[in-house]
Amino acid sequence: MNPNEREMDREIEKESEEVKLRCSSENDTAGDADLARIGDAYQVLEQIGKGGMGLVYKARERATGRIFAVKVMHGDLCENKVAQKRFEQEVEAASKLDHPNLVSVYAHGKTETGEPYLVMDYVEGKSLADLIEDEGRLSSGRTVEIVEQVAEAMREAHSRGIIHKDLKPSNILLASHLGKDLVKVADFGIASMKDESVDYTQTLTETADVVGSPKYMSPEQCTGRQLDNRADIYSLGCVIYECQTGKPPFLGGNAIQIILKHMNEKAPDLPDSNPFKNLVRNCLQKEKRLRYSTVDSLIADLKIIQSGGRVKTIEEGIRKFTFLTSTMSALLLMGTVFIFVSFMNTRAPEPTLPAATKAGAPSPSPIAISEWTTDENSVASHMQGMAFKHFRDRKYAQAIPALKYVAETNKQTGKKFSETFAYQCIGQCYLSLKEYKEAKVWYEKAIEGMKQLSADDRYRMETETLSGYIEVLKQLGQKQEADLLLKQLTVRNLEWLRDFYRRTRLEDDAARVSKQIEEKINNQN
Repeated sequence: MNPNEREMDREIEKESEEVKLRCSSENDTAGDADLARIGDAYQVLEQIGKGGMGLVYKARERATGRIFAVKVMHGDLCENKVAQKRFEQEVEAASKLDHPNLVSVYAHGKTETGEPYLVMDYVEGKSLADLIEDEGRLSSGRTVEIVEQVAEAMREAHSRGIIHKDLKPSNILLASHLGKDLVKVADFGIASMKDESVDYTQTLTETADVVGSPKYMSPEQCTGRQLDNRADIYSLGCVIYECQTGKPPFLGGNAIQIILKHMNEKAPDLPDSNPFKNLVRNCLQKEKRLRYSTVDSLIADLKIIQSGGRVKTIEEGIRKFTFLTSTMSALLLMGTVFIFVSFMNTRAPEPTLPAATKAGAPSPSPIAISEWTTDENSVASHMQGMAFKHFRDRKYAQAIPALKYVAETNKQTGKKFSETFAYQCIGQCYLSLKEYKEAKVWYEKAIEGMKQLSADDRYRMETETLSGYIEVLKQLGQKQEADLLLKQLTVRNLEWLRDFYRRTRLEDDAARVSKQIEEKINNQN
């Protein structure tokens, strides 16, 4: 890894941590003060957990002697609307669910000092994450036993229109019942409900769990698209893979690297001898239609594994009816998250001559910088903010990974202008870093993309893109090609200026520019 990449990784890690702190700050002073605040109904026995949202206590209900887990929100989050909605979401989701494999919420309220709290099942045991850490790979039999219960829990949630969105080993709790694992799926704090009247999903995805827990997120969740049950199925596939290997399918130096892998890289296969190979493949497809459509189908294949049979891939069935080309398969790997707004001005500006006529690399475009917008999705906001900040501050090495993310994710939805604009920005970053061969690759992507744009959009991007490309050609010793392209670009700019004057009925100016065009063309000849 070169120094620029190391610095880039450090910067991304730093900013990821800043997002986590902004989204769900931990109040380390809460501690013992909460013990006396839950009220007379419960006797707090000990603190058993701590997270970004609050503290979790083991408590005894005084009236019945029953043991519960009580989650109390951090006091400093009580004024945080995102945190409040997340807590409300968990209460609302849990109130709709009643299943032996789900952690139930029995009561909720506020402490004497105003912090919201939840009273939940207390699960005596460990999480699946703890089990995998302790034992490494799990046996096929134990994996089936655990995963089948998780799937049953998800079937109940999905039947109620609830998508968990944060299914991972640490949210799968394991109790012991009659010598076997009893699964309890917990933490519906970022779940989404199809029939909810308030759109929590955009706000709730700003929390640190989404930004900071990318190892189990589906490509569509990574990119902020609309989710359905198959997002949970993808997450469950990641969990199964980890049960069988001791690690998630995708790892990276930071959250963004892992997100990009979920979006763009084929999930690694389990060995041919592993009975879960095709089941996991059916879960971890980038394209939703190639995954299990319901957990019922997944449960049916678990039973096939249990009986010693072979699970077929969904792709095998689809091939009976559809021919999937390699090109289509490649396109299906892409995702979308960021929106680069097209330049829609009521009146087009009079153009300047190409920046490549000046010495050195072009400066960041003020027009380009003005086109960055804010997205409510957490990953989008974080990445877009990073790209804007670094591009504006001319920290080009740090801007490149965010810009590549933008380019890749806009490709799927056919936002050709946004995709092409991102390519141009990446080319400019590499040019500024004097990495001319890389710059040439990305400028050529932008030039190819411009061919598919409308005439107005093409003009808005053409001058700056070709100016940068001309400078790259000069630096690579292709001066003749650069000079020819510069002359062609100058003529096109003058042609546009002539048409502009004609539209605004400035005929004298139009005639003057027409003469300049004629002179330029004659000079080329």
